[in-house]
Amino acid sequence: MSPILRRSWSALGHLGSVRAVGKTTAPLPWPSGRRRDLRTRFVELYADLDERLERNTTELRLDRKPSKRDLGFSRANLLELNRDYVMNTDGARRAHAEDLIERHDHVRIDNTRSTPAETAALILRRMPQ
Repeated sequence: MSPILRRSWSALGHLGSVRAVGKTTAPLPWPSGRRRDLRTRFVELYADLDERLERNTTELRLDRKPSKRDLGFSRANLLELNRDYVMNTDGARRAHAEDLIERHDHVRIDNTRSTPAETAALILRRMPQ
């Protein structure tokens, strides 16, 4: 089985963030010393801003992420991040991250109206095997 690394990456235009993610895509050492041919794959999930603001107030999000419980701060922070950083590879602004992403398998999925289960099934269907 291949290792899976899940990473939330929100500042696609921040060069330091790109470098940090780039280090995680380097070949992994295996205990036996043999290198396996593994591929890095990026799954980019995005939703429109209204949906993201709404999700930030759901009971599950507030339960799992204490930083979201101050709703005023959380809303302002999300709006500020959305204004100041490239959050997705939508073609509107090229991000530093795109040079790294383009060297790997990458699927971009709008999950604005999808349940987590529907999104997971779509990832499996669209990701190259």
